Amino acid sequence: MILKYFLAGLLAFGALSVAAPTASADRKTVKVSKVTYNNRGSYDAMFRIRFNTQDGHNCEVYVPNKVITDRDDPKREINLMGNHFKIRRGPDGCLTDGEIASGTEIWGLVWIATQRQSCRKSKRLVTGWRGKTVHYHTRGTAVEDNRCRYRLSRN
Repeated sequence: MILKYFLAGLLAFGALSVAAPTASADRKTVKVSKVTYNNRGSYDAMFRIRFNTQDGHNCEVYVPNKVITDRDDPKREINLMGNHFKIRRGPDGCLTDGEIASGTEIWGLVWIATQRQSCRKSKRLVTGWRGKTVHYHTRGTAVEDNRCRYRLSRN
């Protein structure tokens, strides 16, 4: 009986609580093969794909003619599994024949005026064939409420 009350007291004060998982364990991995970006704001924006190589280099790549969006032409769709990327920032090793390596963690990057909005979120998005589509969007003005948001397709 005393043991029962002792254990109940320990639980009430958290002495037997389980440690919370680390941030990396919380990040669910989702395979993606396409990205869309929709500019719902009152500004022009440049959309790029960001990732790190296995040897630690930062890479920022884009698809020619699919970078700038505005209110008249706000949506872009990018197939991640093609060889059509160009390097904006990073070493030549960012791409192999213009392609992002399968299994690479990626996230969107939006430039609004001179401000950069990272679209890196809680889910870990990795490139792969027959993956989902991640839909990014921004809204607001160039200086207010323009953070990057996203949702995943249901496929």
